[in-house]
Amino acid sequence: TPTPETWEGFQDLKKLRTGEVTMGKERKPRLRDKYQHKISVPALNLIEKLLELDPKKRLTADRALNSRYFMSEPRVPNRPEDLGQLEIEGGHFHEFQTKKKRK
Repeated sequence: TPTPETWEGFQDLKKLRTGEVTMGKERKPRLRDKYQHKISVPALNLIEKLLELDPKKRLTADRALNSRYFMSEPRVPNRPEDLGQLEIEGGHFHEFQTKKKRK
């Protein structure tokens, strides 16, 4: 929930000023508490910065791509052929074929 401390000027947004939208009780972010044992610290930092409520503080796509998350292990190989092959039953895979199988 945005507050004047977390998002300077949010109370000046038109729909808040006119009363068309109201804020519920303040809730603290729980992302880190909920996922800290499942997601790496660099990944959590990136997600939190991408979900920042204040647009002035929110990461741009360009800045997100320069995040430590993308520089940490495991790193993507430089050459696509180093990714290896994924063995699929039937020898090949295409989304149109899987949609037909589901129907």
